Amino acid sequence: EAKPEVKQRPKEVKIEAPTGPLTEQPLVPKEAVSQFQPPQDLVIIGEAEHQQRKMFQDCGGKLLNFSEFENRQLNLLHQHWQQKGFRPLTEQLHRQRDRKDLTQVLRFLQGSAWSVEEATDALTRYVEWRNSLPDHSDLRKDVEVLFRSGAIYWHGRDVFLRPVLVIRTLELAKMTQERALQLVVYWLEFGVDKLMVPGKVEQWVVVVDLTGVSASAIPVSTLKTVMSFLQKNYRARLGKAVVVSLPWMLQMMVSVVKGFIKKTTADKIDTYAEKDPRSLRELIPRGQLEDKFGGAVPDAAEFHWPVMPPVSSSK
Repeated sequence: EAKPEVKQRPKEVKIEAPTGPLTEQPLVPKEAVSQFQPPQDLVIIGEAEHQQRKMFQDCGGKLLNFSEFENRQLNLLHQHWQQKGFRPLTEQLHRQRDRKDLTQVLRFLQGSAWSVEEATDALTRYVEWRNSLPDHSDLRKDVEVLFRSGAIYWHGRDVFLRPVLVIRTLELAKMTQERALQLVVYWLEFGVDKLMVPGKVEQWVVVVDLTGVSASAIPVSTLKTVMSFLQKNYRARLGKAVVVSLPWMLQMMVSVVKGFIKKTTADKIDTYAEKDPRSLRELIPRGQLEDKFGGAVPDAAEFHWPVMPPVSSSK
């Protein structure tokens, strides 16, 4: 009797750090993190169906004690799964790291406005995407040639120690949507794995730089695709998005892009005509911010690894 075919799980591949001076900088400022206590509005805001949880784990990586409303909605979701024959994520996801992330169910339920049907559909698509994702080493091979463009890179942390992802639209416009998404996925996966600290830092900040891009050259379709992708697959990860160097004539275009994303996400996006608005410097200390944005750090020249200035030097 022939034995049933056993599907091989993808290998667990650790992120390999390229060699060079840039990699000698600690990715996580351990001392600053140990002293940091997230304010309540970075943990959870609102109540019942209007609540938005931003922190899902304690410092030991275990799930926080969820509210009565959250637990009730989770129970309703699991009942729906039993009725529909939907298997738990731990049985569907291939990679060990994905199976161990127990926050995703609540992230998707909250992001689906607590609709068990919408959350189940979104999680089904999420599982398909996660299981099709290449190993991290293969992802890096796919995007290494794109690093030198500096279209997307991590640079510094904000006042709440959230890592900052910089998107240079001028360079992004030179890529196809497929290549842009590959680069986004690589750095966001890196961010989740290496730049987050459970119970302390569970979100990131995005700075979108439109410097040097004319109205006709702005890759609206690519930006819309990227923002939609982030919203669908990295739930409750965006803390704040800041768009700088936005010409006044393009304000309407930004409104169009916002229209394709959920209101909870759109409300996190601030836009400015200036390249170095004061509010950006208030959000990101000058010692973490590049000179071009009004910071005290030289503009990044290497983009193959996150630039993480010492937090103690931030002022």
